[in-house]
Amino acid sequence: LEDSHMGETPLILPRRPVPEFLFQLTQMLSDPSNHHLIEWSGRCIVVHDPVNLEKEVLQKYFRHSKYSSFQRQMNYFGFRKNAGKCRMSPCTYENEAVAPGDLSGLLSIKRKTQGSALPSAKKNTKVTKLKQELSNKTHAVIDNESHETPNVPLSLHKAGVRIN
Repeated sequence: LEDSHMGETPLILPRRPVPEFLFQLTQMLSDPSNHHLIEWSGRCIVVHDPVNLEKEVLQKYFRHSKYSSFQRQMNYFGFRKNAGKCRMSPCTYENEAVAPGDLSGLLSIKRKTQGSALPSAKKNTKVTKLKQELSNKTHAVIDNESHETPNVPLSLHKAGVRIN
C-alpha cells in the first residue's frame, strides 16, 4: 500500500480481501484533513460533525454522501454507537474486535452475517416458541370449526364463541 501522506506509517493490509467500506473508512480516518469532522481515537471512531461529514467528506470515499448509509455500514460491521442521542449529533462508534490504537485492525473486521444479526440462541428459542404457539392456536381453531355447534351463528362460531 503506497502512503499518500508523508510522515505517516503505511497501513498493513491483511492477506484476505478487504471490504471496500473498511478500506475507504481507514483511508478517511488516516487523512488528517478530516480529523475536525471524524477521527480514530483508541478503539473508537469519533464523529465530531455528522452534518459536515455528510456534506464534505463521505462522497470523497464512498459511492454515496448520506450519513444514514454510513451509519448502516458501521452497524453491518459490528460498530456500536456509544454516544449521540439524535441521528445527526456528534457520536462515537466502537468495535470491540479492534485492539485499542490499531487503526489497521479495522481492515480485519468481518461483516455481520444474517445469522449473527440475532444476538443469541435465546432469541431463536423465543421465535421457535412463538411459532409453536401460533401453530397450536391455528390447530385449535381448525378443530373448533370442524365441530358443529347447533344454534350458533357462523360469525360467532368462527370467532370462537361457544354456547353451552
